[in-house]
Amino acid sequence: MAKMTEAEKVYTAMTDLMSGGTSMADAVRKVGANTGKKEGAIRANYYNHKKKLDVGATTTGRRGRPKAEEMTVDGALAQARALLEQAVTGIDRQLDDAKAELDAAQARYDQLAESGNDRKAELQQKIKALS
Repeated sequence: MAKMTEAEKVYTAMTDLMSGGTSMADAVRKVGANTGKKEGAIRANYYNHKKKLDVGATTTGRRGRPKAEEMTVDGALAQARALLEQAVTGIDRQLDDAKAELDAAQARYDQLAESGNDRKAELQQKIKALS
């Protein structure tokens, strides 16, 4: 017979107490006192084993991000090609943005150059008026 895990021991003790009419909270306290473990650890062991029984032994127990799949040569080449194409697209976008900024700056320069002489003349008249 296989050795019982700590979670199995806790689950068995808890279910025995609860089947006798003890509340879950009291069962947790009693099992914790008997084993010397904290109540949180008792609850974790109980629920982990209960989940295993409910779902079955087919679960991997793994949480979080799945493992990366094996990379094939074709997969690596496709991934590299996609990254390089994204880089080319990024450069094109940067050039388009720079061209738009250049056009805006050129328009602002043309506007200032066109109105510059008139504004200077206006200011010169004000200076003469103050003299």
